Amino acid sequence: MAKRRSAFTDFFSLLIPAIVNFAIPAAIMNFFIPQERPAAVMEAQAMKRGGWIIHLFVCIDHYYVSVLETFSVCHLRPG
Repeated sequence: MAKRRSAFTDFFSLLIPAIVNFAIPAAIMNFFIPQERPAAVMEAQAMKRGGWIIHLFVCIDHYYVSVLETFSVCHLRPG
């Protein structure tokens, strides 16, 4: 099956709707969200369970990419 490559100008047909979809909610929120800043919280915050899961994912991803790069330099592709 042949791959169809898009023309560069096809990007612009998606750019305008993307800008509109960003700009309209941003303009509405600009008028309704208050401008004052909340008071800062100075107490230490513990990392919740979801934070540890995200941290574990980032560590595993970093480890995989570094090992993959190490083996690709040696021309030993894993898997």
